[in-house]
Amino acid sequence: MAAENQSEVVKYWKEKEERLGGKIEYQSYAVLIGESGSGQFNGRGGLGFVIGGRFYFEDFEKQNALMALFNRKDSDYEKTELSFPLSDIRGIRKVSEKWGKRCVEDDQNEQAAPELKGLPAVFIRGYYLIQIKDRPSLVMEIMEIEKLMEMIPQDETD
Repeated sequence: MAAENQSEVVKYWKEKEERLGGKIEYQSYAVLIGESGSGQFNGRGGLGFVIGGRFYFEDFEKQNALMALFNRKDSDYEKTELSFPLSDIRGIRKVSEKWGKRCVEDDQNEQAAPELKGLPAVFIRGYYLIQIKDRPSLVMEIMEIEKLMEMIPQDETD
């Protein structure tokens, strides 16, 4: 069973590399909470990954055990896929869960959201506010955020 699952994973990533024209440079489990100011919460888990200097996110349908038992799908599920160049990321900062949700409700809260750092960051659940050029910011949970932040091109004007 484990070997079968492993071959499915290899097949999945190979298909992504072929379709997107490059090698996987980064991958992490991620949850899209929502887009800043959209008022719509997603909250589904999926994968964040980088190919060719571009960040991709794809969520997956969460199936409860009863639905899986009868091989049924959630009729309300709508797949979310998004992507943007890493060079379009203006900044990533950690904010508290409360402020992250406020940002999804109203993009004006983005400016007021204090960065979650230091000792409070250890004890308070946080989300990442990913500010992107020419599009709404994303509020996400990303497990391997440090590796992603290292990949963001630095502005030469800094």
